[in-house]
Amino acid sequence: MDWVESMDTRKKLHSIQVIRALSAIMIVGHHVALYMNDSSLTIVNNLFINGWVGVDVFFVLSGFLLYYTSYKKIAQKGQCKDFLFKRLSRIYPVYWIVLSAVLIIWPSYFGAWYLYSIMDILNSFMLMPQEALPVLGVTWFLSFTVFSYFIFAILIFFKKKTSYTIVTAWVLGVLLNSFELLPTTNIYVDFIFSNHYIEIIAGYLIAFMFMKNPVKKPILSLLSGCILFLIIFYQIIDGALVRNSTASMFLFSLAVGLIILGCVSYEFNRDISFPKSVLAVGDASYAIYLTHFNLLTFTDLFNQKLGLHSITAFLYHTILLILLGILFYYFVEKRVINNMNLISRYKKSTKIVASVEKRAAS
Repeated sequence: MDWVESMDTRKKLHSIQVIRALSAIMIVGHHVALYMNDSSLTIVNNLFINGWVGVDVFFVLSGFLLYYTSYKKIAQKGQCKDFLFKRLSRIYPVYWIVLSAVLIIWPSYFGAWYLYSIMDILNSFMLMPQEALPVLGVTWFLSFTVFSYFIFAILIFFKKKTSYTIVTAWVLGVLLNSFELLPTTNIYVDFIFSNHYIEIIAGYLIAFMFMKNPVKKPILSLLSGCILFLIIFYQIIDGALVRNSTASMFLFSLAVGLIILGCVSYEFNRDISFPKSVLAVGDASYAIYLTHFNLLTFTDLFNQKLGLHSITAFLYHTILLILLGILFYYFVEKRVINNMNLISRYKKSTKIVASVEKRAAS
């Protein structure tokens, strides 16, 4: 593990940002294509109606980045609170800002939010599992992301033997549930052992493999992953593969895993440059996920005056929504992150001062 110990996991892997950017573009294109419902856009519809695959890419990336950036904290109990604070503060504050804005604006543009019960709204704010979609429907996947943070926190909080036993039991539960071998009595059991975690677990494994030993032929891994991804995508378009099925989860995990493994193995010891515009989309991917669907109504208001149709309208909506997401990232999300980082550093410095004073007093 000498190579692992020498790794600088603070290094930003730009190829990962590019994959995040492509994932965000697919998801935005998916919702724009659905919103427009233009049957004349055959090629666009074939590509983007099934753009929900961007979420599958996101799940694998989420697992990879979680393990890649935090594996050194495993079995370091004192790091658990800091880990959870950093992870959850990246998700909740910005999400709450967007959700609050939607709840205020929705009566004018989206109908009756008051049809939701108080519990529905509270569950949405806390990203708890729900029978129906949350108030901010496109954020359904965040509940799984947040839960995966708590699973990883188990690896940090407990000693390795204990944590590995717990996490292995959870993984086994996910597999049993995925093949319908686990009796699911309620929504919480089904959520905890959902087949969506297959992709996040795959991300963990890809990161572990990468840090154990990067692939010797990264281009081959990348090309194999891309070819497999295209085959899977064609199977989805053809109707042979069902969305969110266990088969699709495993296949996407393999395809995206090969792509990630090829990209990061190739990049880690090389300086690769990508267009700043693409990296900006990758950086702002979370902001784009949060904002694009609700902003689609506003971009359509402007389009009613512009009178754009067909492919021109599709490009107008997609590009403008991405640009608005990037603006939200720089003017809102980035400031929130900086403030959260300041709080984290203040808590650390306070803890250090208290420790020094305690030692001095003794």
